[in-house]
Amino acid sequence: MPHSCRVNIAIVMAVSIALAIIVILVNGIVLAVLCTQSKMRTSQGIYKLSLALADILVGVIVFPTFVSSLYKYQIVEHNIGELANVTGYVIKERATEPGQIATMSMRSTTGHFRAQFSKSYLNFVGFFTILSLTVSILTLVAAGIDRFIAVFRPTKYKQNIATPIAVKVTVALWALSFLFSVLPLFVPALSYTLVASILVSSAGPQVLVLYAFAFIVPLLLMWLVTILT
Repeated sequence: MPHSCRVNIAIVMAVSIALAIIVILVNGIVLAVLCTQSKMRTSQGIYKLSLALADILVGVIVFPTFVSSLYKYQIVEHNIGELANVTGYVIKERATEPGQIATMSMRSTTGHFRAQFSKSYLNFVGFFTILSLTVSILTLVAAGIDRFIAVFRPTKYKQNIATPIAVKVTVALWALSFLFSVLPLFVPALSYTLVASILVSSAGPQVLVLYAFAFIVPLLLMWLVTILT
């Protein structure tokens, strides 16, 4: 690997570590304020507490494992498998003869790759990555709906009722996020693997269905509520 590439990777790793520390410190302060100040124990405060917990997961697990994956994939020698010759590719653009069969060298997903990225490592990182992202998105949706009701139905919105509801909604969305996160561990059509070389996320034939319910629909709903309020 060229020296300039190693320098760039080192910068990315350093920035990621710095971001992890900042995220942990900032959200730790938010948690302390929310837990010690009784006036902050409102429905919006409950949702901020949920967001802070999800962000701390990002700082404690997602960012550090991102750095670890980047190091394993880019810095560690022979980290993406042994070279294997594969025959059968049809070269179309550069072929001297139409339909010429070529032999190409490519990395296999065995050997060193499996040693660096074990199934348990991928499952651990993938679980907490999906959990934190899903909780964050669903919490923003819930907070937006709570704000929408407060703005457009102020006469029916009562904080002493909204706060207990927020607690129940937060517990429910964490449970739902947990369910989305464990699906790749038990559903054969889903699995955790590397995405874009270093990010661990869900993959498989049914992953679009999972993403639709866990991310796309909540994001669309969040944008709609934000526009309306």
